[in-house]
Amino acid sequence: MSEIRWPAQIKYIVGNEACERFSFYGMRSILTIFLADYLLATLPAAERAPRAKEIFHLFVMGVYFFPLLGGLIADRWWGKYNTILWLSLLYCAGHACLALSDQAPAGFYFGLFLIALGSGGIKSSVSAFVGDQLTAREKSLAPGIFSAFYWSINLGSFFASLLIPKTLRLYGPRVAFAIPGVLMLIATLIFWWGRRHYKELPPSGHNPHSFLRVVRSALAAPRQTGATGPWLDRALRDHPPEAVEGSKSVIRVLKVFASCPSSGCSSIKKHRPGCYKRRAWSSTWDPSSSSPRSFNSSIPRS
Repeated sequence: MSEIRWPAQIKYIVGNEACERFSFYGMRSILTIFLADYLLATLPAAERAPRAKEIFHLFVMGVYFFPLLGGLIADRWWGKYNTILWLSLLYCAGHACLALSDQAPAGFYFGLFLIALGSGGIKSSVSAFVGDQLTAREKSLAPGIFSAFYWSINLGSFFASLLIPKTLRLYGPRVAFAIPGVLMLIATLIFWWGRRHYKELPPSGHNPHSFLRVVRSALAAPRQTGATGPWLDRALRDHPPEAVEGSKSVIRVLKVFASCPSSGCSSIKKHRPGCYKRRAWSSTWDPSSSSPRSFNSSIPRS
């Protein structure tokens, strides 16, 4: 029996992922320091740290929200390849905004929005796109291929977190933000170069049995006297059992995540007085340090 080789297109996806993760974590590793020490320098010293952290967390929230949008676009309209490619171009444009707007807050924030949209938008498609490249005969290769895929993520993020903070200290924000932008452009080119080799599954298009349609059917259906089953079962007259069961699973997951905002808000409220004391943090923060951890540790805490 001949040895099964890795599909030729896998190397393009792995190379793309390594460069993309370098670009994201390189930018992220200096974002809080840049905001406090450069972009928000006109604010009173005591307000810079909490404002920088607020912007950082809003950005991260966007990164983890936009996979929902990216997955919807890929599944319904564009397909995974086009979604990754076109949102990667927006990703590159966002890096360009950061590098060119180091003294223009509006341009910088717009760049953060584009990066959140691009990074989050492709996040839900890249791993699935790797799986699409494997035939039934090649499924045994999946553990090794995904190991290489996630190894590339760690490699890119490690070197980015090591090099970009030092670049900020030595050469300033424009160069420090430009390097991740160049790596994202390289990532996009690598992905585009493999276009002739990819196996592309067509988008599913309109789904008459989607989660929202199942929920709407259940809510619109008349309640039967004496019925004791789950309320979503009322949608069984319009949708197949597997669609209803899938919707029940989504509801169970939503119940878990519904508790996160309330617990987070209570935690912020509990710790806010100690975290946001009106005292100058700049007197305790060493600007020569390249580590975001040293910045965060200097913020007064209760």
